[in-house]
Amino acid sequence: INKMSNGPMHVPPFLGSSYEFKGNLGQGAFGEVKTATHTRTGNEVAIKIMPKTHASSSPSKKYVEEEKQLLRSLSNDNVVKFLEIREDEFNNYLVMEKLDGGSLG
Repeated sequence: INKMSNGPMHVPPFLGSSYEFKGNLGQGAFGEVKTATHTRTGNEVAIKIMPKTHASSSPSKKYVEEEKQLLRSLSNDNVVKFLEIREDEFNNYLVMEKLDGGSLG
């Protein structure tokens, strides 16, 4: 995976060594969601990639920070399990369990 719909996507080595990207799950206002496999465990995950250019405006930046905080605080069997947050100079990467069953849209 080396492109987003609206330009190049930078996949940092720290993600490329941990996850094998498989394909697209969806796209929203703040980025894309990719499906990947954790290389050590073989578990399938969803990685929400949110370009920091989308988070440069004050409302968008606030939304991204709130989502990161919310994911860190949630622990419930009825909510997708958050695994980790990583970031680099280009993107925020929200890694969560991949659930099957269809679209929420």
